[in-house]
Amino acid sequence: LLYNNGTVCDDSFNENSANAICREMGFDRQTSWSSITTWPIQSQYEITLDDVSCDRGAAWESCSYVESHNCGHTEDVFLTCNARPQFLLVDENGNRIRNGGTLGLLLYDDGTVCDDGFDVNAGMAICRLMGFSGLTEWNYGLKFGNLQRNKRDKAGQ
Repeated sequence: LLYNNGTVCDDSFNENSANAICREMGFDRQTSWSSITTWPIQSQYEITLDDVSCDRGAAWESCSYVESHNCGHTEDVFLTCNARPQFLLVDENGNRIRNGGTLGLLLYDDGTVCDDGFDVNAGMAICRLMGFSGLTEWNYGLKFGNLQRNKRDKAGQ
């Protein structure tokens, strides 16, 4: 894991820090992190980030850290993030919905999802795949006005 062309030390680093960093990089969450590995290339970098601390579910902007360190490269963080989700829920402004309980437009690979054959079982499976506990409700039709047309227009250009 590199930050400003340097490595990240594991002091105070935990699963919350890993998740916040993965989300900042455009991934959904971390799948694993460690600091027990060393690679010869590490010595070519300075350590540029230490004491990374994030609350559960926090965005990177609300995490605390220092850009000085008291670490060696044996404490460098190795991070694995999950792949960018193919399904997304967005609100009427196109912003990603991360918390459940909000009706949103379902996108797949940045395009809208047709309701042909879509049912409660499909909704439940997709909600779980996106990290939600289940499906609250689903509906179909033009709910967000131009958002659907804009997505379609962009794909057609």
